Amino acid sequence: GAIQATLKANRPTTELALQADTPYTLSMRVYPESDGANTWRFDTIDAAPGFTNTNDGDAAGFNPVLNFLLTVTVRRSPPKAIIEVVLDVDQRGAIVRELLVIAPPGF
Repeated sequence: GAIQATLKANRPTTELALQADTPYTLSMRVYPESDGANTWRFDTIDAAPGFTNTNDGDAAGFNPVLNFLLTVTVRRSPPKAIIEVVLDVDQRGAIVRELLVIAPPGF
């Protein structure tokens, strides 16, 4: 599959959406079909036919994060109290170097 994003939609074609020699960060959630190395291809296009730039899929691949089991337990959780939470991670062979926990909005 492919994901296509339009930057600065409905703006004049003379207005640049990406500047040359400027690092950008792209963040998205994907679900790989296998645990093996994945190779990504990135292309940029404009109104003219063809690509304005591409990595031709030559960028080094990477191994996706493996699924693991995460259990959250609390001894007690009275309303509006500060509570102690225990996170139990079953790595299942995955190498976990960092675990980022993001609470729901308003938590």
